[in-house]
Amino acid sequence: VVLGASLQRDGTLSSASLRRVVHGIRLHRNGLAPLLLLHGADRRGGRTEADVRAELATELGVARSAILTERDGATTRAEATRTAVVLGDRSVRTILLAVLPAPAADVAASAASASGRLQIATRVLQELAARVYYSVAGYL
Repeated sequence: VVLGASLQRDGTLSSASLRRVVHGIRLHRNGLAPLLLLHGADRRGGRTEADVRAELATELGVARSAILTERDGATTRAEATRTAVVLGDRSVRTILLAVLPAPAADVAASAASASGRLQIATRVLQELAARVYYSVAGYL
């Protein structure tokens, strides 16, 4: 399962989205994931992130029959709910979630400027707030 990240304004995958999907493709090629469920909603009124990812996966040799796309879900929770429905319909009981941390070089480069440090702090606070919310809501 490869959760959504984002598309660039020109319709190409963001750096995070590209890293996630390539990681998912590697897991598939190594026999660890027989199916690839690629998430990615249409947030700009054009091609969806899921469709762009599926196109890349097929170009890199993944059989179209091994690719599932999910275009709904603007939040991680919504994507998790859709994952349960889509894979539950196929009697899938376990998943491998393709996630990657931000590369250290990206963080180091961002930390070089005051605005970059503010972006890092903002992202950390968003993650913390999400963890608190999910804990209070009973999801964790």
